[in-house]
Amino acid sequence: MKKSKIISTAFLFSALFILAGCGQGVDIAMVTIPGGTYWMGCAEDDTGCLDNEQPRHQVTVSTFQMAETEVTRGQWKAVMGVDPSEFEACDDCPVDNVAWEDARQFAFRLRLLKGKKYRLPTEAEWEYAARAGSENKYGGCGIDPDCLYTRAWFIQNSDEQSQPVKGKEPNDFGLYGMYGNVAEWCQDYYDKDYYATSPALDPKGPPLGNMHVYRGGTWGSYHEGRDWFPSYRKRDGAWANDRGFRLCLDNVQ
Repeated sequence: MKKSKIISTAFLFSALFILAGCGQGVDIAMVTIPGGTYWMGCAEDDTGCLDNEQPRHQVTVSTFQMAETEVTRGQWKAVMGVDPSEFEACDDCPVDNVAWEDARQFAFRLRLLKGKKYRLPTEAEWEYAARAGSENKYGGCGIDPDCLYTRAWFIQNSDEQSQPVKGKEPNDFGLYGMYGNVAEWCQDYYDKDYYATSPALDPKGPPLGNMHVYRGGTWGSYHEGRDWFPSYRKRDGAWANDRGFRLCLDNVQ
């Protein structure tokens, strides 16, 4: 009974939110990511593979749409009405301090507002998009960590806080911030052994778990570290000031 009452309250709040016209002007620029097959997991030239990045396995991802940038603080405020982020006001910076459930709530409200089925990317989609057709250790960025100076915000160049979402060059799919600014939530539950049994076509993660996957480097990461490898897996469920998200849509034929 208690759970049912909570769900009813959430739907009522969302309906009132939409009737009030909040968030109507929010526009999420999407990029079509062409489907394809790639090797997911630790790259062949990586001598420091972690157990949860193995075994390296071939995955096919269907065409989908991914947001050009992380969800910004301005977009979050327009839809949610509050700003949870830690740093000085910057509407063009990615929202941070949002837990996995918060990101899902944003996607749900935006679904109601726009009539589109916004969602978080799967872990397989995120890595595929970060690689952008490359099997290099740093994905489409290259094999030298100094390439990140043109693509990412990290502790050596970020002034130790998040930065505007289009402040660096996009990757070869036209996506900004895939290599660093804030880390990004995926929709998957986390299981360190999932790669050993995951399906080859559009894997969506284990059905249950205690934590969720998030990916990518952050404004607080050192550019020599593993955070920048597209294969690097992190897990949690809570908010942090270097953690945000971007949205996806299934491809519309």
